[in-house]
Amino acid sequence: MARKPKAESADRTEICKNCKHSLFLRESIECRRYPPQVIYEGSTGFVEHRFPETSADSFCGEFAPILTS
Repeated sequence: MARKPKAESADRTEICKNCKHSLFLRESIECRRYPPQVIYEGSTGFVEHRFPETSADSFCGEFAPILTS
């Protein structure tokens, strides 16, 4: 007897938009899971520290749900 196909969820919950490490800015989302990355511009000698930007639909192995309390 054939098995019934598994229904896939249309709304994925383990994405950056639902992660507690995400900080929503005006135009983008920053991942605050790890310390900022150092960006060095060799031609000008400019050093900047930034959190990586991500999109709301991205996901990774470090997902943690937003806890409501």
